[in-house]
Formats: sequence, structure tokens, C-alpha cells
Amino acid sequence: LFDTAQFIEHSGNWTQAYPGHPATNLIETLVERSELISVRPRKIALLLPFDGRLASAAKAIRDGFVTAWYLDPRPQSRPEVQVYSSSADQMLNSARTAVADGADFLVGPLRKEQVELLRGASDLSVNVLALNVTESTDSESRPGFYQFGLTPEDEAAETVRLAAARGKHALLLAPDTNWGRRVAAAYRTSWEGIGGNILDEIYFEQDSQAYAEAVKSALKISASEQRGANLRQLLNRPLHYSPRRRDDVDLILLAAFPSNARQILPQLRYFGAQDIPVFSTSHVYQDTSSKDEPDLNGLTFSDMPWLFGLSDTESFNIVRRHWQQNV
Repeated sequence: LFDTAQFIEHSGNWTQAYPGHPATNLIETLVERSELISVRPRKIALLLPFDGRLASAAKAIRDGFVTAWYLDPRPQSRPEVQVYSSSADQMLNSARTAVADGADFLVGPLRKEQVELLRGASDLSVNVLALNVTESTDSESRPGFYQFGLTPEDEAAETVRLAAARGKHALLLAPDTNWGRRVAAAYRTSWEGIGGNILDEIYFEQDSQAYAEAVKSALKISASEQRGANLRQLLNRPLHYSPRRRDDVDLILLAAFPSNARQILPQLRYFGAQDIPVFSTSHVYQDTSSKDEPDLNGLTFSDMPWLFGLSDTESFNIVRRHWQQNV
């Protein structure tokens, strides 16, 4: 999979395009190690689930491999690529079949529990690029078994890195779900790890009234309203007042999907927090092609440059033209 000369060239271009990126410190180490993995496989087997909720992801990965295969400028060294099903009860059998068919490199599966099974399959000695990461705390991993996953924790840490320049005092907003609490915990750990202070953690239910209440609570609008009510009662006369939000917030760390964010951001503006920067993970973004997203204006989130057509535009346009539904 590796060509050391090409890797050095491309990593140099990448470093120039993204100066200061934290991964830059890894480039020299990767160049040193690239010699060890520079032998190109002869046959790659893709272990992908074409049924269930991951079917669309499996198709996108397959299409990406096909595109990369055709775009390889060295056709004489292209490996053979064959696709196998990694359905829940057949993954290991498919992997063994692939090896018996001559595959010397496996890519997949996607499901976390299947990655764990493949990792423990001692009879499969070929190199593996697993497309998820296991929960195992075992530091020992068999040689040639690589795990690649875009976990919410990794994204939360990157979001914190981006947000850190805007201050130290943050509010944390997340849905009251297992996923929301998982991302919130990752935010908290990363933020406190850089010396930041989480002023409040607010978890919201996913309905229109709950969004407003969550924002009011986070900004202490409700407390301001209560102070006004108390003053009116104490003076026993009508009062005209406007609730004020708290003023100790530097930024907001948001865990949300698009449907959540479209409700949360307008509420923040309504309650006078339009000047507080909001940061989120890529989960908040949904490609809407030509549609505007005014409700998300001002939101900062991270994602891969390729998804926006900002890197390798030629390949991006080819894929968008042929597989629009998967881009």
C-alpha cells in the first residue's frame, strides 16, 4: 500500500497545505516506518456489510476503492481488489475464504464487534486494515493489524483544539442520549486537559420546547427572569425589564446532529448569545448541496477537506459525478 517516495512527496504537500496541524509531528516517524510497509499487496479483500444500517457506508467505501484503483497512475502495479460480505454471522468465514482465494491484505470490517473477532483470529496471518477500533484495553496487538476509526472522542479532541484559541470558559450542550453523554465526556476530558473550565453541562431532550429551556438554563436566562419576578413582588408594582444572559462564557461546545443544531443555534441568537462562538464535531453537518443553512450560520466544525472539494478536486469531481448519492 505504501510507496515511500510518493508518501514523502504527498506528506510534504499536505504539511504545506495544513501548517500547524497536530499530525505534522508524526510525519518524520511515518517516513521512517514507511520503508517497513512499502511492499504493495497483490490482492486486497474488502470485508464490507452490504445489509443493515451500514450498507450505505459499505457502498461508499467500495466505490472509493474502485475510484482509487482506476485513478492509480501505475496500472502495472495495481493490486487485484475483491469484495466479500461481512454480514454478522459470516465475517470470519468470508475472511478465511478471501485468504484462501489469495488475498494478502484485508480491509474491513466496519462493525466494532467484528473488528474484535478478526483481531483475535490467530489463523489469519495476513495484514489487516480494520475500519473501526475495538474497545479492548489489551495493549498487545498482532503484527500487521491496523485499526482506523473516526471516533466521536477523536473528533471532540480536535474540536477542543480549535476552540482553545477563543478562551478558557465554556458551556457544554449535548442531547440527553448515550451518544450525547459520550461526546460530552470527551469534550470535558479534553477541555480540562488543556486547563479549560466547563461552566455548565446542559443536556437537552429533542423537542422544540426542550431546546429553548436548555438554552435558557445554560445562559441563566431563567435565573434572570426569576430575579425580575422577585423584584416585582418585593416592590409590589409593575416593572418592565429584559432578562440578561450570563457574561462569563467564552465559547460553547456543542454535541449535536443537524436536526438538533438547527433548533439550538436560533435559540442562542434569540436569547442574545449570537456573539458567543459555537464549536461542534462533524456530526452537526449534513450536505445540503445548493440549499442554504441560515440556522447554522456562525457555527464552527471540523471535517475532512476532501468532503468539501478543497483537496484533490479532480478525484472529488469524478466521484461526485458518478456516485453523487455517496458524497
